[in-house]
Formats: sequence, structure tokens, C-alpha cells
Amino acid sequence: MANQVKTQKDDAFRELIQAAEAGFLEVVKAAGNKVIFQQESLFAMKSLLENEMLARTAVNNPTSFKLALVHIASAGLTLNPAMGLAYLVPRGGRVIADISYRGLIKIATDSRAVNLVVAETVYSNDVFRYQGSGVDPIHHFDPFMAVSERGEFRGVYVKAHLAIGCMLVTCLSAEEIYAARNMSSSWVNGSIGKKGPWESHFRAMALKTAIKSARKFWPMTSPVLDQVISYLNEEAGEGFEGS
Repeated sequence: MANQVKTQKDDAFRELIQAAEAGFLEVVKAAGNKVIFQQESLFAMKSLLENEMLARTAVNNPTSFKLALVHIASAGLTLNPAMGLAYLVPRGGRVIADISYRGLIKIATDSRAVNLVVAETVYSNDVFRYQGSGVDPIHHFDPFMAVSERGEFRGVYVKAHLAIGCMLVTCLSAEEIYAARNMSSSWVNGSIGKKGPWESHFRAMALKTAIKSARKFWPMTSPVLDQVISYLNEEAGEGFEGS
């Protein structure tokens, strides 16, 4: 009986994924990227099998599941968990394509808006000196020290190495980062223990917020990065680009 139920679930998940194939391939062709549907379907199946809430949401809202896969295809990213670029997550009764800060960096470098992006959090026990928007800041800290020992969170800085050969440094204070968190639907609408990635992965979300804000000062080489940021802010409920 258990095997029969498992087979039925697997078949339902395969139907969900197959229903997204045509739209996925159409977007990949139009974008001219190298995302392979057969590989992404395996990663999507793994996500569904390992996350009961995701599976339930996808079955109840198959359109959102299909759109999430299409968004990942249009961004030229992969669901490969080893790379940590994009994930399928349940949020507000829909399946969302959650693009990580690593995913945003990959889109930016692939489009040649920047050659390299480095983002880092700063705490009160660190030594940090901002030296201007075009100069590498001074930042000394022990990378092996527990975050709890580094003191109070102060903010994030993003270093972008532009194709023209200069550096652009953007800083966001803790106040701005918390403002972003307070505008996130998962944080506002969630209860204790269910406030989404801002609660479970604060550092990653802080870096992501800072990169979205810094992007506004980078060259406009491709619409893909801006489309992804718009999707994250509006559809994924992150709702903040920075001040």
C-alpha cells in the first residue's frame, strides 16, 4: 500500500514537471542560455520529494510551480543544490523561484555588468573603515570566529569590480537591512519560528538585499538582473531594493 501511494505521488510530480517543459524550453530558446530541462527536472523532482510543504503547494497550485521553473530558466540559473543559485520554495500558497545572492551575482557577471562582486557583513567587533565609493574598504575580522562573538550587526558592504577597470563600493546600514526585512511578507505575516528566510538565513538575506541595492549603480548591460530583482521584490514578497 505504501509503495502504491509513493508511486502515485511520484507520477503526480512527474506530470507537474512535464507540464512545465514546453514553456521552459521556449524561454530557454528565446534567452539563448544553456539551461537543460532534463537536468532541472531531476533537481525539481528531488525538491518535491524532500519538501512536503513544497509538494503540497505545487499540487494545489500547479500554475505557480510552472511559472517558478520558467523564471529560473529565463534567469539562466539552475536548481542544482550544490551550486546554491536558485530554489523552489512554498510561500503564501504559491511556489516561488527563490534566487539566492549567489544567483544574483552569477546573473550580474554573466551579463558583464560587473566582472566580480564581493559582499560581506560587518559587526561591531570588526575593524571596518569606509574609504569612499571607489576605494577598497578596510575590514579586519576573524573568519573562524562565531558570528555571535563578532558583536552587533552593523550592515553590509558590496564591492563590484566594473568592466571599465574601477571598483564601486556600496554600503547598507543595519537600519536599512532591517527596513528590508520589515517589508518582507514572510517576516511580517509569519509567526515565531515561521518567519521565512529572514529568520532562518539572516546573513544570506542581508547580503542579497545589499546586492539588490548596489545593482542600481552598476552599468545597464542586460534586463535579466533587473527582471529577477523585480520578481523577487513583487512576486516573492521581498519588497525592498534599498534606500
